[in-house]
Amino acid sequence: MQCYSKMVLHAAKYPQRAVNGVLLASKPKTKESKTVSIVDCIPLFHLNLNLTPMLEVALTQVECYGSEVDQTICGYYQANENFRDNSPDFIANKVMEKVSENFPDGCLIMLDNRKITLGCRGTSFEMYQMHDGKLKVVDRANIHLELGQKTYQVTSNLMQSKLHRELVDFDNHLDDISLDWRNIDLNEEVTAQVA
Repeated sequence: MQCYSKMVLHAAKYPQRAVNGVLLASKPKTKESKTVSIVDCIPLFHLNLNLTPMLEVALTQVECYGSEVDQTICGYYQANENFRDNSPDFIANKVMEKVSENFPDGCLIMLDNRKITLGCRGTSFEMYQMHDGKLKVVDRANIHLELGQKTYQVTSNLMQSKLHRELVDFDNHLDDISLDWRNIDLNEEVTAQVA
């Protein structure tokens, strides 16, 4: 729930821009485990998604943070600038190639801007994975999404409360290092809304 809400809030905060971030999963208990539980996301950029040095710095910091909280980067999300375009672009492909090197079952979530509304009535994304060096749409029958009415309601409440304005991405952090890109306060708000 936290991950979904933060992705949608990131896109809602910058509706006129492309946004991106990384997905974090709990580290698997065993090497044989095929279950990936995405538990959080870290919003990265809204100004320029293609700044490789900044992306490398951000990913290094997120990896360090992940090791502290027993999580690992398991994917990437992006919402394109064009309202009608929800297809992976060059940047999404390149980032997913890198993610897949370290996390072979990694996924890409492409947010569909047309479906991000205050009401949050349904799934507003398409999921992809790398197969033979190319991104392919994941058959929804092969994944279990714990997105229910409660998730959509909490996300809608957060948007109606204008909490998307409080979300901090890595760009915001680079402008003012006192801003916390981990969004701990926002995470606590999501948890409080669930209770």
